[in-house]
Amino acid sequence: MPFNTNDRLIILDQIQPADARFPNTLLRVIHSFGKDFSKDTDDRWSLTDSGLTAKHWSKIVAWAGNCRTAEIPHLNSRAAGLLLLLVSAAVARSLERDEPLWHMVVTSCSDDLRRAWFSNGNDYPASEIRDAVDDACRALAIRNQLDLQGKHRYWRTVQLQFGFSAKVGAARLPYWLAGYGVPETIKALLSDDDLNHSTEFRSLWKSLSTWNRDQSNAQAEGALLSNLWYPREDHELIKAGLMASRDSAVSTTSRRDDEEAINSVLGVPRFRAGAFQVGLAPVLPREVLEAPQPVLTLYVEDMGMTKLVRDKQGGRTLDGDTLSAQPEEVLDAPTRQVSVSGRAGVVFRERFSFWPPDADIVLFRGTAGRLIANLEGFVAEPGCPYTVVTAAAVDLSTGNSSPRDCEVRSRDWKLYSFPHGLPAGLEARIDSLCLWSPEHAVAKPTPPGFLLQARERSVTSLELTATAPRGWTVDRVRFAGQMFPENHSIVEVSPVSDYLKRKAQVYASQNGARNVFDVRTERVGNAAAGAVVEMEDGKWRPLRSDSLDSGELEGRRIAVRWQSSADDPWLTLGQNPVVRDPRLLRRQHLRALGETLELRFGLMNEAVDQRAALVSSVFSSGILADVTESAGLYRLKLRHAVEAAPDLRVWVWEDGGPGPRLLERAEVEAHSDQRTLSILDLSARAPLGWAVSLEGHWQGARFHLNPGTPGWPDMCSRWESTLTGSGDWPATAGALRWWRFPLLMEPFRSIVQARVRQNPVSTLLAWTGSNLTSEMAIGEAEAKFLLSPIRTFLWRYSPSKEDCRTFWTAQSRCVLGSFEAGRVAPPALLLLHSHPVLLARIIWEILSTHRTEEEAAVPVVMERNLFRRAQDPAQVRKIEQKYSQLSGIAADFVERSAGIFIPGKNTRDALREEALWDLRSWNDPSPLDTSYFREHVVRPAEALFDRQPCNANRLEIAVSRSRACCAYVVSHLLAARGVHDSQ
Repeated sequence: MPFNTNDRLIILDQIQPADARFPNTLLRVIHSFGKDFSKDTDDRWSLTDSGLTAKHWSKIVAWAGNCRTAEIPHLNSRAAGLLLLLVSAAVARSLERDEPLWHMVVTSCSDDLRRAWFSNGNDYPASEIRDAVDDACRALAIRNQLDLQGKHRYWRTVQLQFGFSAKVGAARLPYWLAGYGVPETIKALLSDDDLNHSTEFRSLWKSLSTWNRDQSNAQAEGALLSNLWYPREDHELIKAGLMASRDSAVSTTSRRDDEEAINSVLGVPRFRAGAFQVGLAPVLPREVLEAPQPVLTLYVEDMGMTKLVRDKQGGRTLDGDTLSAQPEEVLDAPTRQVSVSGRAGVVFRERFSFWPPDADIVLFRGTAGRLIANLEGFVAEPGCPYTVVTAAAVDLSTGNSSPRDCEVRSRDWKLYSFPHGLPAGLEARIDSLCLWSPEHAVAKPTPPGFLLQARERSVTSLELTATAPRGWTVDRVRFAGQMFPENHSIVEVSPVSDYLKRKAQVYASQNGARNVFDVRTERVGNAAAGAVVEMEDGKWRPLRSDSLDSGELEGRRIAVRWQSSADDPWLTLGQNPVVRDPRLLRRQHLRALGETLELRFGLMNEAVDQRAALVSSVFSSGILADVTESAGLYRLKLRHAVEAAPDLRVWVWEDGGPGPRLLERAEVEAHSDQRTLSILDLSARAPLGWAVSLEGHWQGARFHLNPGTPGWPDMCSRWESTLTGSGDWPATAGALRWWRFPLLMEPFRSIVQARVRQNPVSTLLAWTGSNLTSEMAIGEAEAKFLLSPIRTFLWRYSPSKEDCRTFWTAQSRCVLGSFEAGRVAPPALLLLHSHPVLLARIIWEILSTHRTEEEAAVPVVMERNLFRRAQDPAQVRKIEQKYSQLSGIAADFVERSAGIFIPGKNTRDALREEALWDLRSWNDPSPLDTSYFREHVVRPAEALFDRQPCNANRLEIAVSRSRACCAYVVSHLLAARGVHDSQ
């Protein structure tokens, strides 16, 4: 809720930081605002809402840098906590990178202030002033995330005070607006269901999205400049950053794939007006945002279908705003399958839970029905409506009165409504023993000797043993929503939550008296290692270790555990990093062509002996889930119902064929279930595999037999003969590209490697060109699949002058046409991201060849002073200047194609700096060392370019990891090597 803050800030405008009255004046202004704000609303507010502008923030930093001991409030006072929050926000909003916040705050403080707030020389606030920050936030209803675990709760609380730094935002906003790597604090500010939501910030975000697409939109720009959350003093900086990304040849959504945010499509549920309601999440998944259809279908199991419509800002709105379900329906099944579909099928899927399946108590607050996330810190508000959901084993009672009857009951859950506030003496009980109460701490002091020991049998199975001190008998134990008798049991647990952070309730007796104690959990023995995937029924099963169809993982969560003591864990597909610290992930698509799914520790300096292979080969089959043969028919089973099933075209790759053959429409029958396609066995001779397409675009392909089945060895043998015996390798290579064939899967990898060595330039043309039929169109999404094969099979390929001429002849029209449009051509873009050294070598060879040819045509003249004949030096110098400029233009174009913008940096320096940040360890806030980058990335690139022997392993990883590094390598090589006579 906006307030007129001008009157409050006049005195702050007039007073200077050196004035001894400054800190008290600042505190009075902020404290007064907070009190006035809280009179009219129960929402939270941020320091930015008080109207502080850039000049005020600068004054706060100036005061901190010169603060004297006499000006510092008592360490554990609310004033000290508020001052620390103000100084931290003032420093953080000016940072240029994800620099360690507290170190930067320490650096900004005077010696006196540093000694007071950061004791013992630590770059972390003393416990007393951290408690003071807690007190200030809670007393004044300031936005915070102090209910989180760990040290990040203070950093996030600081971020919530101003949204984002202008200098960081200038480089990151395009990716955040596209749904990539959105900071958790921004998500909280955007979410209508989060206690930290901000209507003003959400308005800012919509204006930014609109203005990003059209910077001539004066109305959107005006809305930005009038918004309190917008750092208007750096407007031109943000404008330049958005423009650099928008005008780049690379879409913003192609950058830093390993950090893509897999957001939920649904937001936090509420209980209001007697029903459970849920709307869209504040930041939608990129698959939903990028789907080309203007209208998508959202399906929530047992809640029906509705439409997702593209709005004027380019986002999606839910037809009807929210989905609603009656309590009895949700209590019967609190976890639902969710999918978003277009005409070609499902684009996004997930499992959605109204609350954690192993919860005992769930609480919704007020008429708005917000979910209370932290019950431990909960304080009931008199007269405020509440709805309580409990597990079936839990009863609610009020003091000595009989238990209150629940309003709605299912087999596993019960729902209670309290429209006039929680009654006095309310307790949640199991077998007459108190489990939770909103009025007092339930847990009695636990006598020494009580412990729950957990031995991991697998990633999802625990053997639990409760121990008690002498004289006590363990009657039963409740843990993770499950009850087991006596003191020993084997239980299944979800790998989603850390069981070590959960307390158990141990029911014990002594001399006939029964008690319940909260008992900590301790692991004994080694941690279990492995990878499991969540199935549709909510159960978890291990990943197949031999081969895996990535379509089986779409929308499902994967949990990975390891025993290694090494740090910096990464999940990788071959050399390609997929995600960092992969304890739990959900990705919609793994773009895989047979790569090994591995767990690695470290990328640029890997602990190789700790590497663990999870799956030996991963491949992608799209919507084609299975193939069966019976009663003279081949049946293709689709992964889900497809609206356009009757329009799908079917392809078959037959034994010995150079590529797939498109079947006539009359040969294919689409079943009414929209999931099955039938083909007479007479229509296909000895099929090796099948594919389906829609309107010229690939939708799925798979082998005729599944890997691991009895006939698989024979199927591999037939594929080997077909690939080895192909008389038209360029056509076969192009077909393999379109098919998304698992080229890196054995035994096919060695066969393809041999064919590529024999035909490198024709393979390169087939994999970078678009010389296929109109029915086999290849777009940017399809091209991304070839990054790893090009890098694998052509890593040591250095094209000759003739090869480069052949490549240029085939691709020049496409390259020059894209250049005129201000974009990098798709073939060059594919090479840039897969093998930048090869791209640089091709550009160098083409320019050098043309220069040589032009110089050869220069007439010979008599040199005036030497009395000898030579080519006209003036024309030679003109040609040299021309090709030097062309080389510079090519380098500049590649640089700009990356869309990297860092304030105050030229493009090449910005690329190098961005690459150093991209290549850092995820748990290390500092960028990669410059000398290390030079030694292990730049020099191997130079050696590879010069056809010299080198160890290019880390270069390959760097190229896989960072698009900025790819562009920098090309730019550096063209500048360092220049354009010389072609060799």
